[in-house]
Amino acid sequence: MWGLNEDARGKGYATEASAAVIKWVHEQPGVVTVTATIPTHNYASQRLAARLGFSRTRDIRGDLPVWRLDRHSVNTEKSAGHDPDE
Repeated sequence: MWGLNEDARGKGYATEASAAVIKWVHEQPGVVTVTATIPTHNYASQRLAARLGFSRTRDIRGDLPVWRLDRHSVNTEKSAGHDPDE
């Protein structure tokens, strides 16, 4: 779990960090899927997840919807832009 202070939002830090973690995870042998739980009211994180290639599933973990990214869906070029809402 992570978050950003308000003064750090909108500068691309979440995009850059998330893309780097996803790239590293998918370079590990045997990893085929990355999942994330994102609160339904956290629209900025949902947009970021979608931009990075995640899809919301019907699964729930700890009362939160599960988002999923499969290895074949990874597109680190998508993460190059900065979202002012993140």
